[in-house]
Amino acid sequence: MRRARKALELIRVGADSAKETAFRLAVIDAGLPEPELQVPVEPRRPGGRRADAGYPEYKIAIQYDGSSHFTPDRARADQRRDNEFVAAGWTVLKFNVEDDREGFATAIQQLKVALLSRGWCP
Repeated sequence: MRRARKALELIRVGADSAKETAFRLAVIDAGLPEPELQVPVEPRRPGGRRADAGYPEYKIAIQYDGSSHFTPDRARADQRRDNEFVAAGWTVLKFNVEDDREGFATAIQQLKVALLSRGWCP
């Protein structure tokens, strides 16, 4: 029961995949702040483009690209979305199955560097 209650506390609405959730939990386990899910590039503009996760206060957007993101059409759409974030002053970090395979160790380090460069203080 204790494990089930602990797991319930970690559930969030908004993750599009199990891998996004695995990454979020790795971030928390690493002692970094928990990212928000489905972060809009411009919060005042409903229906705008969104990152899978991120930190609006630091303007860091996080994308987890599963296999569906590597088709030509999807790659073009992702590029346009990412360019919109970059043009608005965001740092965009993109992770994939290779990051998952190493337990997100490199991804966590890259995220930590990005957070520190944007003013986060542990």
